[in-house]
Amino acid sequence: MHTGFTDRPKMADDCYVYEHWRPDLGEPFYVGKGRKNRAYELAAYRRNRHHLRIQAKLAQSGLSVEVRLVAEELSEEEAFEAEYERVLFWRAHGVILTNMSDGGEGGRNPSQEVRAKLSKIHKGKTLSPEHKAAFCRGRKKPADRLKPKRRLLSKEERRASLMASWTPERRAAQAAVTRQRLEKMQAARRARGPHEHSDETKRVLSEKIKGSKFPPRSAEWSERLSRAWTPERRAAQAARIAAENRRRARVVDAHTSTVEK
Repeated sequence: MHTGFTDRPKMADDCYVYEHWRPDLGEPFYVGKGRKNRAYELAAYRRNRHHLRIQAKLAQSGLSVEVRLVAEELSEEEAFEAEYERVLFWRAHGVILTNMSDGGEGGRNPSQEVRAKLSKIHKGKTLSPEHKAAFCRGRKKPADRLKPKRRLLSKEERRASLMASWTPERRAAQAAVTRQRLEKMQAARRARGPHEHSDETKRVLSEKIKGSKFPPRSAEWSERLSRAWTPERRAAQAARIAAENRRRARVVDAHTSTVEK
């Protein structure tokens, strides 16, 4: 097992295909292609976050990533094709890889020379009928391997789910919290008493009004406004305010009774 930089084999400057294995599960979790020491570079800035999470899990168990070389002395085109085949092979067998793609970013139409060299590499390696069938399924990418789309709930389903989540115990707990909050606010208001501005606040407000573009009302304007508010108009306005207050009280009572149920 290769575990670090100290036991790296000497490599030529050509490409190869490698796999990172998990010793705890006995299966690969990454397939890659590279040159020189790429297979042994496990630093955070060289790997994706999924790869790093598996490294952290292995480190917690006192284990390390096992590096296996699949094919060596390949051209870049050959390495891309071999990487693509290995990724499809393992995913067809249900192995979860941390590869962000299917590999083979160098192209999907290998030349005859590449095909011949890969055939020579794989010659003598027999696959069972189950492996062959799984590899074909991986290339076809059947619909059952696609990630299912999340179905959006209708308005009625969302409402039913929300109502089901509000159990009697949850309603009672929420009613108690609301009641305590209201009582606390009322106690603070009673302790504070009627609100009255201090002399300093009155002085600041007076200065702001004097400097505003809306000057204080004149005596003539105040008299005209007073004449406009006849006793009948004042009574009608008071009746409207009282009706609005009663309506708001009914809404609050209805909400409180619903929460307590």
